[in-house]
Amino acid sequence: YCEGVATVAPSHVFRNVDHPAVIAAGDKGGLGRMPIDYVFDFDDRSAIAKFLSLNDLVEPIVEARGVDVAAILHQKMDFMVASVASKNGEDLEGATRHDLRALGRRYARDLPAEWHGLAALVRWAEEDGAWPRITSDHLAYFYTLRARDGADADLVKMLLSELCPLDVRQLFICHKTAFYAAYATWPDEKRAYVVDFLHREYQVDKAGTREALFGHNPPPAPKPRKRDIVEAVGPWGAVRGRYVMGFVRLVVFGFLALGVIYLSISIYSRSVRREKLEKAWAADNPDSTDMAACDAFVAEGIAAYNASYRPKLIGLVFVVPTVIVASIVYITNTN
Repeated sequence: YCEGVATVAPSHVFRNVDHPAVIAAGDKGGLGRMPIDYVFDFDDRSAIAKFLSLNDLVEPIVEARGVDVAAILHQKMDFMVASVASKNGEDLEGATRHDLRALGRRYARDLPAEWHGLAALVRWAEEDGAWPRITSDHLAYFYTLRARDGADADLVKMLLSELCPLDVRQLFICHKTAFYAAYATWPDEKRAYVVDFLHREYQVDKAGTREALFGHNPPPAPKPRKRDIVEAVGPWGAVRGRYVMGFVRLVVFGFLALGVIYLSISIYSRSVRREKLEKAWAADNPDSTDMAACDAFVAEGIAAYNASYRPKLIGLVFVVPTVIVASIVYITNTN
């Protein structure tokens, strides 16, 4: 996370991922030219969703192990109800979950799209309702995600907290700067509710709350099973079987590796030959624009190359290492 200069909005910089990117909290145009291929801002919701998915940085809350999915979703919805109720002048200090449910019914028409999206997901989780289609274009989409465990987990949590500003608990835990900036804009009723909630629900058990929201429980260990006699000593016996299977693995993985090397050299060799043929055509026909003739010339040259001895020499990639390994094995066993 970097602040940049004073006139540039804070940005999230993801470097050590398969598809690096910068995600600006403000207008990405204010960042100027960046030494990175992908630059997004919060208006690029679909692009951000694709970025998070391609780099395997998030997971749906409903797929998380060991968490109370319905409770987490209900709490997010309560925060949204509190936001709407506070704008209507409701006194929320000390409001309970029962109070917020009642306020949700009272202001049902004013509740945001995020609330309705999560409500549909809760119906699926609790009442076996229809699976809601919540795509990246839906305002509730990022509220349904959480960071996967990994090196960039904290940065992803900060990003999600900004993309989900109505989830005040996540905002407070993951991004204090953004929380206090938002706090300054809230009506007094919402401020009182949030302060009271954090004091009652979070401060008394910070570690427990974080574990409930962001914890990653390992998958259950498989039950041990009894091994039969073949598994215990192998089909060739306990000692000999170990060496035989080791040799089999060496042969299989060795030939797989040689196959990769062979294909790589073959592709490179043909690529070099094609480039030379194209340059030869260009030198002999500097003014020609007949690409069909050029393609025919190149195809004829590639066919002649394939028929020559040169591509066949690449097959030595298999022969030479095999002869060397076989010789070492023979000499070792003979001695």
